[in-house]
Amino acid sequence: MQIVIHRGINQIGGCITEIATSTSRILIDLGQNLPDNTGDISDPLANSEAVERIVKGVDAIFYSHYHGDHVGLMEFVPEGVEQYIGSVAKEVMAVKAKYLRKEECTISILKTFNKLNEITKGNITIIPFLVSHSACDSYMFLIEADGKKVLHTGDFRDHGYIGEGLIPAIKKYIGQVDFLITEGTMLSRSNEKVPTESHLQMMARKLMHKHKYVFVLGSSTDIDRIATFHKANPDGRLFVCDSYQAEVLDVFTHNNGAYSGLYKFDNISVFPDSNLLKNMIDKGFCMMIRCNKNKGKYSKFTDLVIDRIPKSDRMAIYSMWSGYIAEGRNQKTEYIELLSKFDNVGQIHTSGHASQECLIKVCNLTAPRLAIIPIHSENSENFRQLLSYTDINSRIVTASECINGVDIIIRE
Repeated sequence: MQIVIHRGINQIGGCITEIATSTSRILIDLGQNLPDNTGDISDPLANSEAVERIVKGVDAIFYSHYHGDHVGLMEFVPEGVEQYIGSVAKEVMAVKAKYLRKEECTISILKTFNKLNEITKGNITIIPFLVSHSACDSYMFLIEADGKKVLHTGDFRDHGYIGEGLIPAIKKYIGQVDFLITEGTMLSRSNEKVPTESHLQMMARKLMHKHKYVFVLGSSTDIDRIATFHKANPDGRLFVCDSYQAEVLDVFTHNNGAYSGLYKFDNISVFPDSNLLKNMIDKGFCMMIRCNKNKGKYSKFTDLVIDRIPKSDRMAIYSMWSGYIAEGRNQKTEYIELLSKFDNVGQIHTSGHASQECLIKVCNLTAPRLAIIPIHSENSENFRQLLSYTDINSRIVTASECINGVDIIIRE
C-alpha cells in the first residue's frame, strides 16, 4: 500500500491525499491553496494539466467537505473520474454556484454519500463519519485496504453542536487504526481560545439584549455559527439576510431541521422586500452581512441600513478568524473597512478545527500502530511536542519513509 501526501504537510488548506494499493487508488480532497489577504489565489496546481497528472488512474475522489481548500481544484478534474461528497454538502455547493454564476455541471456529476455508507473501490473500502466543522455535512474517512486501517480526519472539532458525538463514534465504530492522517490547524494557534458554540450563543444573547440593531459578519455556510446567532436573536426581532443566504438556510432546514430545532431556520426576513427597512428599524434585528468587492445590491442595502441607524444604536459582531482583522499577511482590508463603520464592535468566534486537547484525545483513542501523519498545519513538526509525553510520539511521520511495507510519500 502507498499513502501519498501530495500537499498539506506544512500548509493549512490545499490538501490532497492519495491512498493506493497495487490495483486501486483513491484521493481524499483536491483542495486549492487559500487566498491571500487581497483575495487572490496563487496555486501551481490550479490548471487542467497539473490536476490530470494527479488524478490519472484514480478510481474515485472523496471530498471531506465543501470549503475551497478541500474542493477548489474540482473544476479541473477530467471527465470520467468519479467524485463523491456528502449529499447535503452537494446541495450547498449548488446554491453557491448558482449565485456566483458558475457552471453547475461540475457539481451535478458529483456522487453523494451519507454517514456510515460503506463504499468500495476495487480492494479499498471507504466509510464516512459525520463530524462537526465550520461547514455543514463534513466527514472523516475510515479507509481499509491491504489489511490496514487508515483514518483520515478531514477538518473536525469536538466543540461544535454535534461535536459531543466525536469520541463515542471513534470508540464505537473506529477503534485502533494503523495509520492516522490528521489535521493540525490549531497547532500554530496555541494562544487562540476555543469556546464551544453553546458558549458563543450565550455571549451573543447578552449582546443582543443590549443592542437592538446587530450586524453579524461571518461565513454564509457555517451552519453552527448561523444557528448560534439565529437562536440568540430575541423574540420579536427580525433575522435578516439576502436570497442567497436564505437558500442556504433552506438547505440546512430541510436536511437538518428535523433532527434539531437549532437547525430549523424559520421566520427569516429576506432582502429585497419593500417593507423590510421600516420593519427592521421598528422591531430590531440581527442581520447577516458580508463583504462584496463588486458592491452588489445586498451590500448597498447593508450600507443603507447602517446609515439609517445612529452609530450609538448599532453594533457589529465579527465572527470569523481574528487573523483576518489583525496586522499581518492574512489581514483582509475589506473586513476592517466594513467594521470601521461601527462604534460598537464585538468578536464572537471559535475555531472550526480541533483544539490541541481534542487532537490529543483522537491520537490516544485511535492509538495508531504504525504512523501519525499530520496535515493541514503550518508546521507539522509541532505534533512531536504535542505528543511528547506519549508512547505514540515516535510514530509521527513528516517525511517519506517505508513502514511495515507501506510506502509513505511526502511530496513537499
